[in-house]
Amino acid sequence: MDSGSDSENENEQNRRSYENLSEESVQLPVHNVYQPNISFNDIESIIMPFDGDSHQSIEKRIELFEDVVNIFNLSDWHKLVFGKRSLKDKAKLYIQSETSVNYWEKLKDLLLSEFGYSCNSAELHEMLSKRKLKDDESLEEYFLKMKQLCNRGNVEDTALIQYVINGIPDSSSRKNILYGCQNLSEFKQKLRVYEKMRSDYDKDYFVF
Repeated sequence: MDSGSDSENENEQNRRSYENLSEESVQLPVHNVYQPNISFNDIESIIMPFDGDSHQSIEKRIELFEDVVNIFNLSDWHKLVFGKRSLKDKAKLYIQSETSVNYWEKLKDLLLSEFGYSCNSAELHEMLSKRKLKDDESLEEYFLKMKQLCNRGNVEDTALIQYVINGIPDSSSRKNILYGCQNLSEFKQKLRVYEKMRSDYDKDYFVF
């Protein structure tokens, strides 16, 4: 079968599905394993709709939403579809007022930016200073979660870098490689190098 024709058929199918978001069920692609039809009602029965009220935490709601859709192994496209359908009232109106919200990460970023929890500077800096690297976290995960915390207020990149370094339980001499970064991109690269160094050190340490 012609691969170009297959691609066109798939694109057309996706377009039609997106235009019919009111349908009860979305057929997931099958890759040699059984996957059931997942309806929006299945998602809605687990996660309450988000309306944008202050008593609802958008951070926790997105975390729960991603946990649920990952259990069902849904694609980013399905995340976008179900994510939009799970909004109502002020939250739905806000997203409808935005343009080019055509992928999940864009939708998530907009919701966090508009409805994310905000706190005063002192509270935020206290949270950042207390947040430490967890045993089950990679350095990249730790950095991204610290960066997400900073979205609640106005924290300079240099301050974020310092908080991240301070929260890593290691000697200053070994963490020395992380200092002197000019931007977050450079810091992320050094984090990867440092994590490799930590891994190699731990392997050598436990060799008898």
